[in-house]
Amino acid sequence: MFDVSGMSNARRVAISVRELLGETLDATPGVRVGWPDEDAVVFVRSPTAFVAAFREHLAVFRGHWDGSETLVDADINTFRRCVDIRVKQLARERSLAGDRTGAVEEALAASLGRLDAEVRSGGGKTYYWGGNNYFGTELALRRGQTFRADFPEIDCDDWDEHYRLTLARTSWSRLRGNALRFCNHASRVAEACKAKGVGTVLIPSVGLCAHPWIFADAGLRVVATDISSAALDAVAHPERLPGVYGATAQVRWDIHQTAAYGGVANPHRFPQMAAIEKPEVARSLAHRISFARADWTSLPLENGCADVVFATNALPRDDTELVERVLLEWERVLVPSGHVFLAMHNAYDIPNVVAGFLDGRGWRAVASPAGEAGACGGRSYCAYYSSG
Repeated sequence: MFDVSGMSNARRVAISVRELLGETLDATPGVRVGWPDEDAVVFVRSPTAFVAAFREHLAVFRGHWDGSETLVDADINTFRRCVDIRVKQLARERSLAGDRTGAVEEALAASLGRLDAEVRSGGGKTYYWGGNNYFGTELALRRGQTFRADFPEIDCDDWDEHYRLTLARTSWSRLRGNALRFCNHASRVAEACKAKGVGTVLIPSVGLCAHPWIFADAGLRVVATDISSAALDAVAHPERLPGVYGATAQVRWDIHQTAAYGGVANPHRFPQMAAIEKPEVARSLAHRISFARADWTSLPLENGCADVVFATNALPRDDTELVERVLLEWERVLVPSGHVFLAMHNAYDIPNVVAGFLDGRGWRAVASPAGEAGACGGRSYCAYYSSG
């Protein structure tokens, strides 16, 4: 029985997105689906007519890329008050070239028009981008539903309170994105460390990142620090947040990221993460990780005891003197041939500060995140800066 209560337009039916499309998508071979972490009720005029139109358009759309995988990302957009269902085709290269001629848009026009009519009757809209192999539908959310926000307003100088509010208010998609950011680099560094027999990795200002578990899964000893005990507690217990950490969260994140990008695959993809959302898996790796509350410039390590520093968004952004003090602390705890991998997003003036300071102290800049063995007997660093 469909819920029609509380609607301003009785011709529209309220139904959960999983109930609406679950049977169609879960049973379609070659389709991987990422469902919202939170239950979302959307409006359509007729579930039966919508599903028929969606099935027809999906079949026509997929028919132009035989044998390739289809990803469906259903995510809640709290700003637009809709569920955005994006269907992305992982097309073969030769098919991509043909698609850009416009022939596919013409072939899809009729079925997309029928789907668009059903979507708009429920207050939503459709979109299509042939050059990037995806189409989408935005289905209006029923009024009165509350969800975690993608970009909640959190203005707080206390880091413990900041992370408590972040964990309470931020959407699962955003938390997952924060936890898995730069994990592709962590995987590369972890494999290189394992191959070289490296023993200890320091992760300063770990925040909510899953990086300690990637290094632990590679058999390495890890020291993860942060000024916030709330952040450390969240990362130390991934089983409490299975929608954010672990293999299941990684699959959901990969579907979302791949569907969002115009290329054929998620450029930030990394090898399968251990299923740390399962308590027994987390326990089997936890003995390799030490979590410690520590300030940027006062790390709980002896001189020269870390082989690698893996630092992501771990430098202050508006204090050059403090940046240099943090870099000196990393230098203190590193072995003489140690390596720093530094990643920052929206870094602004930091690249010049880092390069100028480390180069002036005889560090060697290298291109590989994993560093270069020995780096001529001295310390080396690799800096990666992104815009998001």
